[in-house]
Amino acid sequence: RDRSPSRGLGDVYKRQDYYYVVGSASIAHLASVPQFSVISRPTANAKASFLLSKVKWKMQQAVQSIDFKGISIFQPYHLMKPAVCNDNWIKKLIQNTIALIVRLLPAKQKAMKVEDVANAMKIEFEMRINGKIEKTAFYKPNEMLELILEKKR
Repeated sequence: RDRSPSRGLGDVYKRQDYYYVVGSASIAHLASVPQFSVISRPTANAKASFLLSKVKWKMQQAVQSIDFKGISIFQPYHLMKPAVCNDNWIKKLIQNTIALIVRLLPAKQKAMKVEDVANAMKIEFEMRINGKIEKTAFYKPNEMLELILEKKR
């Protein structure tokens, strides 16, 4: 990982959230993978004031321009991964404090557990395999939770 002082936060966002994702999508397409799923943000927008939202919007546009049979774009506001037992106490404290803070955000911006997003992605993929979903589909937090709840019924 490049940690040189000349690299700004914008470079990190672009590398991780644009170049890596679009590069992966391009390689998947060259390998004849028909479906591509990605995690973005519900605030992804070309005119967003927050740089990450602009980068995510550009990434979404680039991925959608690749000729996949289907594209799934999952858009949680925040991802939450609470500390686990084998983490050191400082890491546990930081992760659990962050988890508590994001729970206090407005309902529309609540954090989602990483496991819930992964579960929604798995359920949606199964639906695509069964022909229930085609083309590009976007999933905001409430829609991801609906997928999970529907599967439990």
